[in-house]
Amino acid sequence: MNVFCIVGKLSKKPELTETASGIRRADIEIAVDRSFANCMGIYEKDYITMEVWRGLAETITANGEPGQIVTAKGRIASRDNNGKRYYAFVAERIDLMSDSHSSAESLS
Repeated sequence: MNVFCIVGKLSKKPELTETASGIRRADIEIAVDRSFANCMGIYEKDYITMEVWRGLAETITANGEPGQIVTAKGRIASRDNNGKRYYAFVAERIDLMSDSHSSAESLS
């Protein structure tokens, strides 16, 4: 089963782009706190970039704000580019959490 689930904060405002064939997409970056401290006692963050496509891309760019807590669920896609394989996180569901953590807005 190819599934990932990430909870973190949007690190910057998502920007909507369009492919040459007219399909809308956005790349979003989510800052995720690590569950352990480094040798200096600081909890570092990992920055995960995800692809978001079509209607979900339009919705996240219209409603997502930097610092907003989000949950993202999706799949990892493998792609070949000139004989070199790379991997991309593709978000298929995104929930925007309110500041009070008591409600969420589903964008899937």
